[in-house]
Amino acid sequence: MKNLNPILLSLSIIAIMSSCSHEPKACFTVDLLKPDGTYITTNKGKVGERFYFSPMCSEHNFSSATIFEYGDGTKGSEEGHEYNKPGNYTVKCKVFAAEHGAKGEKSAEFTQAVTVLPSEKTASLK
Repeated sequence: MKNLNPILLSLSIIAIMSSCSHEPKACFTVDLLKPDGTYITTNKGKVGERFYFSPMCSEHNFSSATIFEYGDGTKGSEEGHEYNKPGNYTVKCKVFAAEHGAKGEKSAEFTQAVTVLPSEKTASLK
């Protein structure tokens, strides 16, 4: 029975180490902050409204870095973004896996289309 404890300990260590090396999975929802302070899930909004890109995958907990490319030439780790011009944008989320507490080489990408319509202000200027 005394030999059983080291075996169980070894199996536990292997299980813990293998659970930390998940392949990253990138996905996100698109929410829009409306002027009244409420959020709606939609891929359509207007110039000046704030879009929120929220990573929703369970694997997100294992990532050490999430980078968004907003489709308008800007990128960052912020999940919120405002567009200055109307148009169709492709938003890309790239998630890097954590390896030993640092950004690893493994990554995954996910893209979604966002449509930005003119605001009342920009529409009235035409």
